[in-house]
Amino acid sequence: MNKKAETFQFEYYKSSTVTDFTELEQELIKDTIKKAKNAYAPYSNFNVSAGLLLIEKTILSAINVENTSYQIGTCTERNVLS
Repeated sequence: MNKKAETFQFEYYKSSTVTDFTELEQELIKDTIKKAKNAYAPYSNFNVSAGLLLIEKTILSAINVENTSYQIGTCTERNVLS
């Protein structure tokens, strides 16, 4: 069985202002911040959201969802990737 490894590339930039980014990246940042308010985090009180900007300029976003059984909750990163 031949398995082919796939390569993923991630980039990140550190900035103190959103205006350092392109208009589309600014939209992604603003949308992700706005969506964090919809996270369900009654136990940690730590609302998290994540956003992805795809090559074709599609924005995907997700939030964290907690459950009383810690292992059943779903993290933001897993949600946005699935």
